[in-house]
Amino acid sequence: MTSSYWRDKTVVVSGGLGFIGSHFVEELALLEAKVICLYHKQPKELPKYENDDNVSYVQVDLDNYEELEVFCSNTASSIDTFIHCAALDGNTKFKLEHAAEILDANNRFVSNVLKVCKGAQIHNVVLLSSAEVYSSDAPSPITEEDDYHKYLSFTDNGYVLSKIFSEILAELYRKQHNMHLYIPRPTNVYGPRDSFEATANRVIPAMIRKVSKNETIEIWGDGKQTRSFIYVKDLVYTTLEAIEKSITGPLNIATKDQVSILDLASHISKEYNAENLVTLDEGKPSGVKTRLLDVSKMYDNIDFKPLSIQEGLKRTITWYTQVMKEDSH
Repeated sequence: MTSSYWRDKTVVVSGGLGFIGSHFVEELALLEAKVICLYHKQPKELPKYENDDNVSYVQVDLDNYEELEVFCSNTASSIDTFIHCAALDGNTKFKLEHAAEILDANNRFVSNVLKVCKGAQIHNVVLLSSAEVYSSDAPSPITEEDDYHKYLSFTDNGYVLSKIFSEILAELYRKQHNMHLYIPRPTNVYGPRDSFEATANRVIPAMIRKVSKNETIEIWGDGKQTRSFIYVKDLVYTTLEAIEKSITGPLNIATKDQVSILDLASHISKEYNAENLVTLDEGKPSGVKTRLLDVSKMYDNIDFKPLSIQEGLKRTITWYTQVMKEDSH
């Protein structure tokens, strides 16, 4: 990834105030791109980044095709890349109770983005996907080819279905309109600016929040189930370099390392010097024993080394500790 490639290029990031989108905005600004951050709901205050002069903020409702089209038509001649991170998401309870709403909304977002980008002839289009598109029937390690083309099983998870739909629609757009479409499929993403609320769904923020409050982490099963994780900035670096090198289509994004849920909890506890805050409930289900992505395509083409889980956790906890201090004042 080089600053010379991105310097003075105009890049639109939808969902640019969100967890992942904000890191795309921040990194692109550092690379001296002209970044347009799209957002839906007006925040209390806009974030501050280094090279903040390179970032502009535009309120756009992606559900409104005409509104998005007007925005793109006013800036289309200069837009080089559109990175679509916006999506309706939530914790497990929200996903179960709002599956139709999530699928419907995310489908419209992607459809509108693709249609507008095609009409505006935007050269590069990124649709942030997820390793959740892979069926539990897929063999491990899972390659990019082991997706819904081979293993398609129904789920009532509207979020997962929306990611599958997005990819299918993108593939058809690519074939019909010869568009440059990039489909990052990250494993579990973590890092600064994630949601650490009590209702948050991701395992790392949930564990950090509990240990920081001196609360016990309860792990279902024996804790030996393994997962892979990717630090949020490494997802950004990988995606941007894939664009530079024209590595279009689906791309698994993860480290080569797996970590057990028990070891993950132990790493976090050690950062807080609180090693007795982990318990096991072996009477409860532990889920899939392992879920490993084949990242050969990523490592063969992307020239950088992702952070280890230990270093990524240290950086995340440092950020979270600072935010908690600021909020307490």
